[in-house]
Amino acid sequence: MDLLPPSKYKNITSYFKDFYTKNKEKHSYFSYQYFSKATQWPNSLLNDIINERRKLTIARIIQFSSALKMNSNDTEYLIHLLMKDSKEDHVRDYYEKSIKKSFNADHVKTLEVDDDVFADIDYIVIHELLVWAKKKLDPQVVTDLLELSDSINPEKVNEVYQKLEEIGAIKFHGDEIEVLADNLFLSQNSNHSFIDIKKSYLEQTRKFVEGSYPPGLLNFVHLELPNEAIPDVIDRMTMLRNWIMETSQETRERRREGEELETQIFQVDLNLFPLFNKENIKNINN
Repeated sequence: MDLLPPSKYKNITSYFKDFYTKNKEKHSYFSYQYFSKATQWPNSLLNDIINERRKLTIARIIQFSSALKMNSNDTEYLIHLLMKDSKEDHVRDYYEKSIKKSFNADHVKTLEVDDDVFADIDYIVIHELLVWAKKKLDPQVVTDLLELSDSINPEKVNEVYQKLEEIGAIKFHGDEIEVLADNLFLSQNSNHSFIDIKKSYLEQTRKFVEGSYPPGLLNFVHLELPNEAIPDVIDRMTMLRNWIMETSQETRERRREGEELETQIFQVDLNLFPLFNKENIKNINN
């Protein structure tokens, strides 16, 4: 299956219509049954979504994202598309505003790049920093901001600048830049775990610099866990996610029944990314 960049779409139904049509045209093996097996969706769900007989849930979006190995930005965009079609006015209004503010959906320009051309994920991080800054940054400034990556240094930054121009992502005009692509999309075989980590670090750096980091409980840390504890950790995170979603659903039902409640809208992100491939663990420990 081939992933379509979600940021080109305005609603969730159009996205999945195109997703099905283009994969069906390109791949002889593709079918509703194949899709259902790959994503663990019920057999008829994709067809029902395309024909607007049923509504998606966040849990189904996450299943789809996992099967297609989508990065966190694309997953969040799909969730925004889903939620902005909510029947509840305050939820719909919130996500309609959020999608424009967070993703610049009215004028997002995208560039799909293959791994053989764009194998170094440092390019994504530096590209996003340039798009945010809207100017050419001194290579040492970039190095200081992205100290999480040992591979980034002033010489590497200059190399990235040159490569970004070559692939048509940006164009430099002295110290000014012309952004030709707001978002870069890697192939589905990319190492998304490291991409998400670096992009999350960059986002936190940007918010810290802007002084706009919202109060929250998210801790972005590296953890070392014994193998025997990992299943229990995953189970507890799953239980927490389910409890939060059930509490949200119960709250909506209480409001629908006329109960007056003081509520707030939150975005929740519960992720646990392995930093190394299993095959490489022994080499690291030796």
